[in-house]
Amino acid sequence: MRTSWVLAGCSMLACCSDNNKLGATPVGTILITWDATKPPDGLLDKAIIGKRTVTETSHVISVLDRDVTLKVRVETALLTYSFNKDISANAPITVTAIVQDSGDLALETEGCSNLSNTTFNGQQAPNQYMTMCRFAAGRETKHERAGRGAGFAVCGDGRVVAGNCN
Repeated sequence: MRTSWVLAGCSMLACCSDNNKLGATPVGTILITWDATKPPDGLLDKAIIGKRTVTETSHVISVLDRDVTLKVRVETALLTYSFNKDISANAPITVTAIVQDSGDLALETEGCSNLSNTTFNGQQAPNQYMTMCRFAAGRETKHERAGRGAGFAVCGDGRVVAGNCN
């Protein structure tokens, strides 16, 4: 008799929990993949791409009062354009973000922007291009339904930041 009460108690706890009905995104899920050499970016069509460098970092993003941890792999290279004179700038070439901890949130990719040499405040980043990568985070419990966009900037030097690449 005691065992059945414990089992019934566990099922009642499961019914009353605030677990995310959308389901947490599992660890190891590839959330973002982006490659500037693939269309529609096109910025690299006329560029000479130098030696590629790879950096990997864990990046924590606070969204919906939770911390989401991503392992971000960035491949960068020096891009050189020959117009009237040679112009060179560092740029992210590929970005891959893998979920290390979803904070019990459902995550969905929104993608990365085309390469830009302009930061958020309209200032030009010195000798580097950047891309903005975004994702959506959501949760639904019996008490609430919430969703919000989040993201990070990837700088030409391989840094992953919440704000400007300056």
